[in-house]
Amino acid sequence: MTKHRAESDADAYGRRLAALAGTAPKRDLQTGEGLDGNQSANAVRLLVERKLATVSGRGGSVLTLTDAGWARFRPLPAACAGDVLDEILTGWPARLAAMVQLIVFAVIARPVTGDAPRLGFALVGDTATGKSSTVRLLAALFGLDPDVILIDTPKLTDRPTGRLNQQRSDDGRPEWTFTPAAWTTYPVACFDEFAEISAEARKDLRGSALSTSGATTYEGLRVEISPVPVLAGNPDISLAGIERTRAVLGLKDTIRRRCLVLDTGATSDLDAETLDRIATAPGRLDPRHRLPLTGLPVADEPDPETVATLRNYLEAALTAQARPFIPGPRVLEPLVRACHALQPEGTPAVAAIATVLTAVLTVCDSIPGQTHPSWRDRLTRWVTAAQAAGFAHGDHVSRAVQAADEAAAAQARTLATARAARARATDEIEHQGAELVARCQHAAAEIDGRRLTAHGATTEQKIQATALRKDLRKLAKSAGQVTTRAGLDEQTERARPWLTRAGILAAAVADAHRARQAHAAAVKAEQVAARKQAAAEQRQRQAYAVAAGKARRAQLGYELDRLRESVRRLEQLWRLRDGTTTPRPLDELTAGLPAPLVAYTPLPIEPSEGFLGRVLDRMAPAGVWMTTYPGGTLQASGWPDRCRELDAWGPAARDVLRPVIQQLHAREDQLTAELGRRPRSSRPTIPRGVALSRQDSRALLAAQRRGAL
Repeated sequence: MTKHRAESDADAYGRRLAALAGTAPKRDLQTGEGLDGNQSANAVRLLVERKLATVSGRGGSVLTLTDAGWARFRPLPAACAGDVLDEILTGWPARLAAMVQLIVFAVIARPVTGDAPRLGFALVGDTATGKSSTVRLLAALFGLDPDVILIDTPKLTDRPTGRLNQQRSDDGRPEWTFTPAAWTTYPVACFDEFAEISAEARKDLRGSALSTSGATTYEGLRVEISPVPVLAGNPDISLAGIERTRAVLGLKDTIRRRCLVLDTGATSDLDAETLDRIATAPGRLDPRHRLPLTGLPVADEPDPETVATLRNYLEAALTAQARPFIPGPRVLEPLVRACHALQPEGTPAVAAIATVLTAVLTVCDSIPGQTHPSWRDRLTRWVTAAQAAGFAHGDHVSRAVQAADEAAAAQARTLATARAARARATDEIEHQGAELVARCQHAAAEIDGRRLTAHGATTEQKIQATALRKDLRKLAKSAGQVTTRAGLDEQTERARPWLTRAGILAAAVADAHRARQAHAAAVKAEQVAARKQAAAEQRQRQAYAVAAGKARRAQLGYELDRLRESVRRLEQLWRLRDGTTTPRPLDELTAGLPAPLVAYTPLPIEPSEGFLGRVLDRMAPAGVWMTTYPGGTLQASGWPDRCRELDAWGPAARDVLRPVIQQLHAREDQLTAELGRRPRSSRPTIPRGVALSRQDSRALLAAQRRGAL
């Protein structure tokens, strides 16, 4: 009960919003409907969850209908079908507009077709003649996505209607299930590029979407096909007439007999882009003006009188070769009921019949040889006779139409006789006088003041043109009153110099105008070329900058990788335990990682006297091993191939490694920060050391020599 009450409140909110132009504060809605806070919150929640409305403003205080909400809650159209659709189709070619009307009527009439054959439609024509624009307009009219209802037919499978699956039941018997395709639930579906469809897919669509019953059966499973089918395709440009239709729909004409075909032609007065702009102009497709799919008062039962009226008129308007391929009155009758549902209450059915007939025959006119040229006049007389007969239809109206046709034929014969009599009585002088009048008027129009101003004429040319126009008007008036040959020749001689002067003046102004236009076009072309050149240079500079940045990053990345290779080897030596002799420190430090880290410097020593002194000289240290990198603290005495402090790994060796590793770590941090990379987490911490002076090293060497002595 609570759920039903919430849905009822939501519907009341939606209808009130539609009456208030689609948006209103929630407080006003709550007050107007007499709901408490909880009831109002539940109604708003249901509208938002079902995407029928949105909330905005501070704290969600304003409620606004969405497109789906407008389609559901807006009042039914009060205008007739022409008022509903003509505003949308203003500016469209008449044939495309008629096709849109018929498809709209067919969509609305789907639930009430009964046992009448289902009607399909086909759009045949070259590219950019309005086929896709028509589909997009139909989607907008019913609030649908055009990309959803526009189906790429060449990509369809052999069974585009759906997928047939077989599975085992609980007792082991095989059972069939059918999963229909998504398009089978749409109100309208357009199969684009239908000429390229495969044979199997064409056969499946012929029995489903294009079937006369609007349904099909697979393995005993009945599948309902909801959409009104619209086929579209591009014929060969070398074909003409009915052959263009056959190239798209097939040679056997089976599908064509089920469709109303519109040939959009090889070219269009309005290209597809212009049609799209017209259809989607601001306010043209306002959600409040969209046609609802349900809720319209469409009559459930067909009207036999309407069927008879349609049959009588179609037989008179269509040619004999076209009748077998145009849908019959039983197929078109549901469209009349749908059209009548869009008209104001009390409108006679004749108005709907006339609307549908006009649209059908306008579409048939697109293929030569399908209609009689006089069908529009006959339809006008038929509507007039029906109005005189009290808007009844059937045999009474047929007799009235026949009488109106006979009266029109008699009137036409009388008018033809009168025209022949006037033509025989017309003298050649009158024709030549009229030609002279026309020449004078045309010459005056060519030098009109507004025209000269628009073409940039000089002041002197404008003054000259004013005098010429005055004289030419006088000559035209005199020529129109001529009744004799002599008078006509005199007027012709008088007008000749003025016509010549007017022609010379108009040509001079036109030449000057064309020259200015050419100069302006040249200047504009130069400006466009300069802008393009500047844009190209800017793009080139940007490309160079990007390339330089990439090269710079590649170079820094390579440098960082090489640096890490070197510093990892030094970090491995740093981590060796004190007292380790393998590898030998002096060998590693002089191997060049990346350059020799220690260097041997011999010291000048005076040789000792005697044999024992010379022996001791050879045994005592002869020089100093010193670090080569700034910041090192090692200065140890030793021999060219040996140093006691560097015989094993310990503090002395680390004093040599410390400045090198610190310098490489600093460079690594700089490169890592510049490249935006993550620093190494396994890098050891290198403490700072205390350096010894060179004087201390010499004293140490002297003490060692004294000890040796």
